[in-house]
Amino acid sequence: NVTFTPTGAGTRVASLTITDDAAGSPQSVALSGAAILAPAVTLAPTSVTFVGQRQGTTSAAQTVTLTNSGSAALNISSIAATGDFAQTNTCGATVPVGTPCTISVTFTPTNTGSRYGSVTITDNAGDSPQTIGLAGSGLAAPVVSLLPTGLTFASQPVNTTSSAQTVVLANTGSATLNIASITVAGVNSADFSRTTTCGATVAAGVSCAISVTFSPAAAGTRLASLTITDDAGGSPQTIALSGEGVLAPWATVTPASLTFADRPVGTTSPAQLVTISNSGSADLLISSIATTGDFTKSDPCGSLITTGASCTVSVTFTPTAVGNRYGTLVINDNSSNSPQTVLLSGNGQAVPTVSLVPTAITFGDQNVTTTSGVQPVTVTNTGGADLAITSVT
Repeated sequence: NVTFTPTGAGTRVASLTITDDAAGSPQSVALSGAAILAPAVTLAPTSVTFVGQRQGTTSAAQTVTLTNSGSAALNISSIAATGDFAQTNTCGATVPVGTPCTISVTFTPTNTGSRYGSVTITDNAGDSPQTIGLAGSGLAAPVVSLLPTGLTFASQPVNTTSSAQTVVLANTGSATLNIASITVAGVNSADFSRTTTCGATVAAGVSCAISVTFSPAAAGTRLASLTITDDAGGSPQTIALSGEGVLAPWATVTPASLTFADRPVGTTSPAQLVTISNSGSADLLISSIATTGDFTKSDPCGSLITTGASCTVSVTFTPTAVGNRYGTLVINDNSSNSPQTVLLSGNGQAVPTVSLVPTAITFGDQNVTTTSGVQPVTVTNTGGADLAITSVT
């Protein structure tokens, strides 16, 4: 059996000689072959195994050295990884003869248990494609899902606070999520505040809420980010925050309700006070302040409250009937939360009411020092409560 291993390019000739005791010895067989220059791929190692890696997280890279051990340039058309594996490489499109390059492979398990894949190199070597076997084991791990992935607040008057918007954080992984911090960062971080129900840990399959409010300190676009630092893959996770601060009035009315003590029907209570404040960044223009029901107001507010100023409205209660009595104080203005309403309530008490019949008595001529006959006056209590008579004179 004869093999051919050319050491150079071109036609290669030799002979096979058999020396024996037969006639015509030695016998010879002519040998010839054509040698061509060709690349050859050597991989070291030919397979890679990753130790247990938490689901959703990326391992450190392991490297495979590819060497062109042939006699011509190696032209690479593609290097691709499959499964839960990714690769980067230094090989480029061509590897000269005798030159090595490096393929770096990482493992990011999408599930638990054994995970398999490969790196395939397609090139002009005779044994193309070459394959590197890949294996790894995925371990239980938390996975963070955030909805929505960004918050945009509508135009908000400067120095006022918006309604809260909520981000839902869900642990969709298979292990407990450990949260190190939830913070607001960025150029306008002071304009955004957050509260959360998440706590330090979130069990697998459980979600929690992060609520964010916007209080612009100045007009214009305000930007920040909500940052969650934890032990899940991709930490820290960030949510973009944006809002628009506008110069505008903002009416704040305190208290939100007034309750008056029980009051006899037809009588007027002492005044209680409601304060209207302009905590915005422009003049508050008041178009009307009015009460309903058995309530009356008086105020010095006029038609304008400047930024940072306030005025006081006095409200009194004059029940017109017995029982619970309700009304409102309503302020209409140019604040975006107009109209502001204060709820008013009180209780009308029954009172005695005196009716006299007749209301006047005229006596006839009467001799001096003599006493007339009696003329009666009837006193009737027509009210809803007992009449206490202290004297009749």
